[in-house]
Amino acid sequence: MLIGLEYIYRHYWINRSFKKIYGKDITREFHVVYPLHCEPLPPRELPHWKPVFHKLPRKNGSVVHSGVNLKQITSIASAKSIGYLVNAFGKSPKISPTISSDHDIDEKMDISFISIGGKGNIKTEDLLENLGNEFYEFRINNNVLNITNKKTGEKVVDTNDMDKCDYGVIIKINPAHNPEKTWICCAGVGLWGTSGASYYLAQKWKEILKWAGNKPFGCVIKTKVLSDDSTEIIDKIGYGVSLLKRLKNELKLMSRRLNMGFAPPE
Repeated sequence: MLIGLEYIYRHYWINRSFKKIYGKDITREFHVVYPLHCEPLPPRELPHWKPVFHKLPRKNGSVVHSGVNLKQITSIASAKSIGYLVNAFGKSPKISPTISSDHDIDEKMDISFISIGGKGNIKTEDLLENLGNEFYEFRINNNVLNITNKKTGEKVVDTNDMDKCDYGVIIKINPAHNPEKTWICCAGVGLWGTSGASYYLAQKWKEILKWAGNKPFGCVIKTKVLSDDSTEIIDKIGYGVSLLKRLKNELKLMSRRLNMGFAPPE
């Protein structure tokens, strides 16, 4: 009996709930997309120079004498983010996403995906520039990268405390050219913003489900440096719940922003 109930829980409820957040393609063709970077160009004075990547010292302090030349690399934030998301998806036997680099699927626009990282990820850039994104964007003001509300142009966060905290966005859209598909991005101002956003989406998607339902949404997160599990939402836009619930959520967010020192929206 218990085994039967567990089967129903894993195969029906989790799949059904996952589809509300990640879209119906989560049990079909779905990509988790990481940004791929090539090795830096050699200095002019050293045309044959190659970058060498070394192992970090072991936790007991001993040095690992190993180095390797790499043609292509990705970041620690991307590796952690993939781990968070794949671990969450592993709770359902029907969900098996494809891990792809942005370079591999650069020209594929009729797919569903989660992209990891900011504009360094080609698919994140596709999402941010798509007409389906009515939520947030990254803007550079006075040489500082900020997250702004795409409709109002209002700056959502103050990035002057980046030595202690980082910020990011989780955005879900149905692209304008193919509303049947689902595009999601976990993008940070810095590396911790990216991994924090991925952690929140992977671990607390049920919280998002409460206010976003199965509709497109956007939210801004704040996380402490070195602590992905400290991630919290500080601003959000969603249309998947009733007007009354949205008003209650907005009042809570305004109260939190005032306590954190942010000016309330006009």
